[in-house]
Amino acid sequence: MFNESGKNRTAYEAVARWARAAGMVENEVLRKQVSHREFPRRWLSEEQTWWYRPSFGRTRIVRDLEKLAPALGLAMKKEPVTARTFSVTFMLPGGREGLIVHFIPQAFVAIIIDDIGFNLVKIKRIAALPVKLTGAIIPLTPYYKAAANILFASGKDVFLHMPMQPNYKMPDVIEYSMAIRSNTTPAQAAEFTEKSIALIPHIVGLNNHEGSIATENMAQMEAIMPVIKRHNLVFVDSGTTNNTVAWKAAHNAGLRWAKRNYFLDIVIKKPEVTDAFLKAIAMAKNRGEVVIIGHPHEVTLAMLEEQIPKALAEGVIFVGASQIARVK
Repeated sequence: MFNESGKNRTAYEAVARWARAAGMVENEVLRKQVSHREFPRRWLSEEQTWWYRPSFGRTRIVRDLEKLAPALGLAMKKEPVTARTFSVTFMLPGGREGLIVHFIPQAFVAIIIDDIGFNLVKIKRIAALPVKLTGAIIPLTPYYKAAANILFASGKDVFLHMPMQPNYKMPDVIEYSMAIRSNTTPAQAAEFTEKSIALIPHIVGLNNHEGSIATENMAQMEAIMPVIKRHNLVFVDSGTTNNTVAWKAAHNAGLRWAKRNYFLDIVIKKPEVTDAFLKAIAMAKNRGEVVIIGHPHEVTLAMLEEQIPKALAEGVIFVGASQIARVK
């Protein structure tokens, strides 16, 4: 067999070193060796599959491997790269396929589960999900401290889910006692944020609970961002209104920030929740990353328990919202 020369293995290892240095992740499940027989010749070819960041660029991948091929004593078969998932083939002498390298775009997904703190059983189910995600806890709910400790112990990101004025009258309940309302002064908004941060252990970030009116108020948003920054927290704009300025205030204050791309459960029915999740995954595969927000509804948790393993098998990488948020 031609493979006894070791060219395939040398090429395989050289490409693997290059891919890892570029921050790619190998899908070892798809790694394989294929035996070919074409009388009177017989040879082996190798296949490997890598997840790459879309921002890395397909053109750069092809260009780098074109430079690598001569050093391996192989020719690279040139084909037009027209899709985000593509393959590059290294040819053995005699025009035989030696190494085929498949590239699949990485998809980074940050799931935030809002409104945590009311139900201990659901908190434990969220903690049991087999991926990194973010739990956003409303302070002064019945289990807010227990939720923070349980989620932290399971490796999840812990966020303060800061109540803010929606476009209706907020009820006078204890968990809204420090909400940023329409009549809250900027100084009070900063004070309430400081006190709320102090209540939640282990937090790494903050996002707004409701807040369609408050997040349109630049004075209030500008007042809370220095508090968030002083505690070295990230900020995620839940995007409950198209006119939000919260992310702009975070950007102007130099915070690490992100903005929600998808809501999972606007319609709390399994087909709609599943469809929203799959659309978010598709967006992540196309753009490289996505932030999605859901709530601890039974249908949402059941959908995540069902769909997350499938997404993992497709190479989706789940991260905490603190990993997506960045200075932009």
